[in-house]
Amino acid sequence: MTRRSGPERSGRMSTEGHENESQAKGVADEQTPEPETSGEELPRHRLTDVEIDDLVNRAKERDELFDRLQRTVADYENFKRRTRRERAADQERFLVRFVEPFVSVLDDLSLALHSADEAAAQTPLGQGVHMIHQKFLSALEGFRVRPFESQGQPFDPERHEALQQVADPSVPDKTVLQEIRRGYEYETSDGERQVLRVAQVVVSQKPAESTVSEEEK
Repeated sequence: MTRRSGPERSGRMSTEGHENESQAKGVADEQTPEPETSGEELPRHRLTDVEIDDLVNRAKERDELFDRLQRTVADYENFKRRTRRERAADQERFLVRFVEPFVSVLDDLSLALHSADEAAAQTPLGQGVHMIHQKFLSALEGFRVRPFESQGQPFDPERHEALQQVADPSVPDKTVLQEIRRGYEYETSDGERQVLRVAQVVVSQKPAESTVSEEEK
């Protein structure tokens, strides 16, 4: 049996190694995907006239829905404000109807207190009437109702009813001299003062100037 020399064997092994390496490289190249070649950009889609008209119509529908929504919100806010005003007006009308009978009772109590002399006012009965009168006034305060002062004030036809006019040069013309029946006012939900009942008063009148005829001179 002939043995090959070392160099020859070594050269053959080297050749086989290069062949195996080339085969492995070829397989790897086959498995590796080739990079995509950058070609021209894809053409963009151009909208047709039908598609443009459809988009325009959709935009119009959106604007119309938004306008309707705004009007609906505004109508709802107006409805809430109107409902609050109507409710407040109903409460004020109910308050007037509720309080008027008690104001008449206060008139009777005030008349009893003014007609009683000092001695009668100091009796237990007189003190009891005075206490009831004060309780009525406090109860009306809880409903935002209170009497207003008239004596010494200028006459106001919206707050006063003149039962009599008296000539009095010591005060300006149309000044309230005496209060026959007290007037009452109440506070509205808006904080304004409204007259519940006018006061009956006596009003001053400017004295007429005396004229002297030519015959008397």
